[in-house]
Amino acid sequence: MYDGHNHVDGVFTSYHTTANQEGLDQHIRGYEHAVFRGFETIKVVQAHYKEAKATGIIQLLKEDPRCNDVYIVVQGAKPGVYLRR
Repeated sequence: MYDGHNHVDGVFTSYHTTANQEGLDQHIRGYEHAVFRGFETIKVVQAHYKEAKATGIIQLLKEDPRCNDVYIVVQGAKPGVYLRR
Protein backbone atom coordinates (compact mmCIF):
# COMPACT_ATOMS: atom_id res chain seq x y z
CA MET A 1 0.00 0.00 0.00
CA TYR A 2 1.32 3.41 -0.88
CA ASP A 3 -1.28 5.62 0.81
CA GLY A 4 -4.22 5.03 3.13
CA HIS A 5 -6.12 6.61 6.02
CA ASN A 6 -3.91 9.07 7.92
CA HIS A 7 -1.38 8.66 5.07
CA VAL A 8 -0.16 5.32 6.43
CA ASP A 9 2.08 3.40 4.04
CA GLY A 10 3.57 -0.07 4.29
CA VAL A 11 3.71 -3.66 3.08
CA PHE A 12 0.87 -5.96 4.05
CA THR A 13 0.75 -9.72 3.51
CA SER A 14 -3.02 -9.98 3.87
CA TYR A 15 -5.96 -7.97 2.56
CA HIS A 16 -8.27 -8.90 5.44
CA THR A 17 -7.59 -8.05 9.08
CA THR A 18 -7.81 -10.99 11.47
CA ALA A 19 -7.33 -11.39 15.20
CA ASN A 20 -3.68 -12.30 14.55
CA GLN A 21 -2.74 -10.08 11.64
CA GLU A 22 -3.30 -6.49 10.54
CA GLY A 23 -4.67 -6.37 7.01
CA LEU A 24 -4.76 -3.79 4.27
CA ASP A 25 -8.55 -3.46 4.41
CA GLN A 26 -8.62 -1.39 7.60
CA HIS A 27 -6.33 1.22 6.04
CA ILE A 28 -8.16 1.71 2.75
CA ARG A 29 -11.85 1.09 3.50
CA GLY A 30 -13.77 4.28 2.76
CA TYR A 31 -10.67 6.27 1.73
CA GLU A 32 -11.27 7.41 -1.86
CA HIS A 33 -7.62 8.35 -2.49
CA ALA A 34 -6.13 5.02 -1.37
CA VAL A 35 -3.29 3.77 -3.57
CA PHE A 36 -2.42 0.09 -3.37
CA ARG A 37 -1.52 -2.88 -5.52
CA GLY A 38 -1.15 -6.63 -5.14
CA PHE A 39 2.01 -8.49 -6.15
CA GLU A 40 2.89 -12.12 -6.80
CA THR A 41 5.56 -12.48 -4.08
CA ILE A 42 6.68 -10.65 -0.95
CA LYS A 43 10.13 -10.20 -2.52
CA VAL A 44 8.65 -8.30 -5.48
CA VAL A 45 6.45 -6.08 -3.30
CA GLN A 46 9.35 -5.23 -1.01
CA ALA A 47 11.47 -4.20 -4.01
CA HIS A 48 8.69 -1.98 -5.41
CA TYR A 49 7.99 -0.44 -2.00
CA LYS A 50 11.68 0.27 -1.40
CA GLU A 51 11.99 1.95 -4.82
CA ALA A 52 8.82 4.03 -4.28
CA LYS A 53 10.14 5.20 -0.92
CA ALA A 54 13.65 5.97 -2.23
CA THR A 55 12.41 7.95 -5.24
CA GLY A 56 9.94 10.09 -3.30
CA ILE A 57 6.79 8.52 -4.76
CA ILE A 58 5.48 7.58 -1.31
CA GLN A 59 5.89 11.15 -0.09
CA LEU A 60 4.20 12.53 -3.21
CA LEU A 61 1.21 10.23 -2.73
CA LYS A 62 0.80 11.40 0.87
CA GLU A 63 -0.02 14.90 -0.34
CA ASP A 64 -3.73 15.53 -0.73
CA PRO A 65 -4.69 15.40 -4.41
CA ARG A 66 -5.72 18.58 -6.17
CA CYS A 67 -8.36 18.60 -8.92
CA ASN A 68 -5.91 19.63 -11.68
CA ASP A 69 -3.09 17.19 -10.82
CA VAL A 70 -1.62 15.22 -13.73
CA TYR A 71 0.59 12.19 -13.12
CA ILE A 72 3.12 11.19 -15.77
CA VAL A 73 4.50 7.67 -15.39
CA VAL A 74 7.58 6.99 -17.52
CA GLN A 75 8.61 3.61 -16.16
CA GLY A 76 6.81 0.62 -14.67
CA ALA A 77 3.91 -1.67 -15.47
CA LYS A 78 1.70 0.96 -17.17
CA PRO A 79 3.57 4.08 -18.33
CA GLY A 80 1.28 6.88 -19.39
CA VAL A 81 -0.46 10.10 -18.37
CA TYR A 82 -3.04 9.82 -15.60
CA LEU A 83 -5.55 12.36 -14.33
CA ARG A 84 -6.15 10.55 -11.04
CA ARG A 85 -4.21 8.30 -8.69
